[in-house]
Amino acid sequence: MAQSKRGSTAKRRQSGGRAKAPLEEYRRKRDFEKTREPAGGATKSRRRGLQFVIQKHAASSLHYDLRLELDGVMKSWAVPKGPSLDPSVKRLAMQVEDHPIEYNTFEGTIPQGEYGGGTVMLWDRGTYVPDEPKKGEDAASAVRRGLASGKLSFTFDGERLNGSFALVRTERGEKPKWLLIKHRDDTASEDAEITDVVQTSVASGRTMEEIAAENERVWRSDRGGEAGGEEAGKAPAQAAAGMIAPMRPKPAESVPSKGKWTAEPWRGGERVLAYVTGDTAVLMDERGRDVTKRHRSIADELVSLAKRVKRPFVLDGEIADGDEKSGSGASRGSGRAAKSGRATTAADDRAVLHAADLLLDGDDVLMEEPWTDRRSALETLFRRRRLKEVAIQPVSDDSKAMLRRAEKQGWPGILARKRDASYEPGTRSDALLRVAVH
Repeated sequence: MAQSKRGSTAKRRQSGGRAKAPLEEYRRKRDFEKTREPAGGATKSRRRGLQFVIQKHAASSLHYDLRLELDGVMKSWAVPKGPSLDPSVKRLAMQVEDHPIEYNTFEGTIPQGEYGGGTVMLWDRGTYVPDEPKKGEDAASAVRRGLASGKLSFTFDGERLNGSFALVRTERGEKPKWLLIKHRDDTASEDAEITDVVQTSVASGRTMEEIAAENERVWRSDRGGEAGGEEAGKAPAQAAAGMIAPMRPKPAESVPSKGKWTAEPWRGGERVLAYVTGDTAVLMDERGRDVTKRHRSIADELVSLAKRVKRPFVLDGEIADGDEKSGSGASRGSGRAAKSGRATTAADDRAVLHAADLLLDGDDVLMEEPWTDRRSALETLFRRRRLKEVAIQPVSDDSKAMLRRAEKQGWPGILARKRDASYEPGTRSDALLRVAVH
């Protein structure tokens, strides 16, 4: 009888040392009379093999959620710094409550005030297999055994992560602590951190900022029911009165070979539209929020330019590092902010507005004009006028060379514009593509 009891206890602890029923802790933390997150059920995977997802999650703090399918739920770990391809780097992974499999396709926002409220990106997805199954042991049994023992070696077959990794438990308790470690194999790399380089969704190609701005999907469930999923959220906020909604890029794998296109850097900075007169400048981000106070010195420099040219104008651009010199006289920066994917603020002396498009020039509305005409007008606006914190975005007809430059500089990727296309406010246009560095 004692042996049978020990066997029963071991069975209850096979899910990484936990005796609780699947989703018990998940449900305990959520009041389903208030939250619309899914209560979840023992949903079977639609993929062949055990699936995994990694979600980038901006809640109370930015982290990555690693989820491994097992027994109809997703075993979950919060990894503050995300996965690394460098075998010498050991990443803390805090085991958290099991999640429903329905979460695996979710990308969008969890309403603020609810548990885990914030923006969620689907950063990677695929399948995984345990590395060390015993003879005659199926994959799920090998995973259970590895989690129970405190060491699970497994191989990812994902869209971004591949090769062998290990989860090693270092501390038991209510929230066991583990280390996520990359094994040495042909997928290991000691180069730039993949989480710094890859800043877009594997599903939609959007950045965290775009997901938050568009708010297209909010995690919902039927109140009091088991079924859960995604539903359309509120439509993106319209531009404020008198403001222009920015044209948004479409994710693409490459620049089309047919047609005339031009390529430019995408630094992973802060997208802004600048409304400038000789008296004032207002900088609006892509969510329609006034961010002028954060970039006061850039705004002041734009006002100075408007006074010199004696006309108002509206620019579309990106605030990031001043990482190369241009005709505007912007200084060269170190590239650190671009590599981290963060927007550089005005407090950072490397902050530069990289002007990419001119939408209004004096009394001329240029949005219906082809990009080549808008570019010509932009160059005329800045001609022989040296500015410290505003630069014209460099462009090239060679998209492959620009992609190589992006990889060297640590940018997330490039933007490609169709030369004969007009500016389409508020749309995700086929004439503006975003190609990520892979």
